[in-house]
Amino acid sequence: MTHPSLFAAKSCGPPGEVEHGRRMGAMTRFTSSVKYECHEGYELFGRAHRYCQSSGQWSGTLPECRPVQCDKPEDPLNGRAIFDQLLFNSVVRYECHHGFRLKGPSTARCNSQRQWEGAPTHCVEIDCGHPGHLHNGYVEFRSSTLNAKATYNCFDGMKFQGESNTSICLDTGNWSNPLPKCLDPGQTLDH
Repeated sequence: MTHPSLFAAKSCGPPGEVEHGRRMGAMTRFTSSVKYECHEGYELFGRAHRYCQSSGQWSGTLPECRPVQCDKPEDPLNGRAIFDQLLFNSVVRYECHHGFRLKGPSTARCNSQRQWEGAPTHCVEIDCGHPGHLHNGYVEFRSSTLNAKATYNCFDGMKFQGESNTSICLDTGNWSNPLPKCLDPGQTLDH
């Protein structure tokens, strides 16, 4: 005696879809199989393959595609890393402590290989450099870092021409005032 129900092709119905991934295989009959893969930046949790069983049920449970996670980004020396998440495509922003400025990218993104793309970056001390050489005069300054002060002096008998006789090193890395001039009183002034 034969049992027709054993030989009838059973369908398991749709095996299900995964968010942030795709399913390969469309057959839903007994002995069919499907395979799941995740999109870039996501990893599979659960079994990649499911099989249509004689019971009319798919084997196992539907897997999940979860975003990959980067390690916590390191704070740059004299700065900090600011972030909300460590997941794929998350962005970290870098800031420097007062008196320092960023050298390198200000942000980095968590890529599919669990690496921060755009790093490394570091913070360097703000330095305005030498305030300049004053013809017919001299510049007094002790430092050229943030908030340092330079004083411009003309030699005796020379006439000062400029916005100010002092300049301050700004957080932009520039001196607050342009280099003045020390002119011989007989020279004509530039306009």
